[in-house]
Amino acid sequence: MFYNIDYMMLTINLLRKNYDHIARCLVPMGDQMQLTHEERVAMLKRKTRKFSEQDIAEKWGKQYANLK
Repeated sequence: MFYNIDYMMLTINLLRKNYDHIARCLVPMGDQMQLTHEERVAMLKRKTRKFSEQDIAEKWGKQYANLK
């Protein structure tokens, strides 16, 4: 959940990889409450990374991945 940011700006900041701003707008819940700002940035980077072809093959099957 986020505050002080709408979906359009969230999308723009994700596309620009502006994780610092997104982390400042993040409303921490559960285990996230213990995280520092830098740890929140790292969490956002980890959770929004690009899927690899291997990840796609594992999740949805090899017919959807461009494995060589």
